[in-house]
Amino acid sequence: MNKPCSTTPLNGCDYCAPLFIGGSQQGIQKVPLRNGLITRNGTVTFIEFENIMYAVTCWHVLASLRRNVGIGPDHEFIISRSGFYHLADRFVAPELSSHQFDPSILADQDSFEHRSLTKGNADIAIRPIRRESVAAIRKRPVLLSDFHDQLICNLKYGVASGFAELGSKDLGSGIQTECGSIVAEISKRNQLVSQAEHIAFRSEAKGKPSYSDLAGFSGGPVFWTNESDTTSGFIGILYEGVPPTNESEVFGTGDPLTYPVHFYALVVTPEKFCSWIKSCHAILRECGHSHWWPGLGELC
Repeated sequence: MNKPCSTTPLNGCDYCAPLFIGGSQQGIQKVPLRNGLITRNGTVTFIEFENIMYAVTCWHVLASLRRNVGIGPDHEFIISRSGFYHLADRFVAPELSSHQFDPSILADQDSFEHRSLTKGNADIAIRPIRRESVAAIRKRPVLLSDFHDQLICNLKYGVASGFAELGSKDLGSGIQTECGSIVAEISKRNQLVSQAEHIAFRSEAKGKPSYSDLAGFSGGPVFWTNESDTTSGFIGILYEGVPPTNESEVFGTGDPLTYPVHFYALVVTPEKFCSWIKSCHAILRECGHSHWWPGLGELC
């Protein structure tokens, strides 16, 4: 499903990969948790815009992974699929300043992340990626050039895809990951998708889920689909899943009980993505890293 308004059956897992952190020599890093060592991951989505391919994820995913291993000169992000592909940490948060590259700031990720995301900045991070690299891990990009606007009230379901941390297994020679998808009902609004900053979804879960059950999906693609699942379209990037906070939210009967789960996606349109890319280039020029990314040329 390359076109965001397509009649091809939807498989969101085709457009994303798990995102780990590690070093050039060490491979994927593990972090201490509950008296043991585990891997942490987010999800990265591949988007093609103006003939350039980008890896896109949430800024809070990068901040969390960096914090887990500390900030060092040789850390990298690793995409796992039948082996490892190493990705240098050249992600840029388009609405933040060049201070995002300051080691003294990065050392205090909690404070920086909180200040950044509570000022209304988009929870998004972007970097170019080689087309051959995406093909090598058997993935393909969402094509923003095919974006087709829709009224939110006409959309039935959102489908979020990603790699849950609980589904990762350490095989010794590598990490086995499984991509999953969550189908949730879109909260109705009489507004075009392109006019919205965020779109909310609501799903149901048997048994009370926790944040750890949802960890890993952030950064994954979200698509809309109709009831028959014969048409679908790209909405944006999943940035948050919220489990129920109290027992008053339970509904239904039986064992286990049914609980609501809320999801939130950041809308990605060609116009918005263009503004993000321009902002990233300005930030890179300001901090002396303009060589990291291809030139703008006639972009946008």
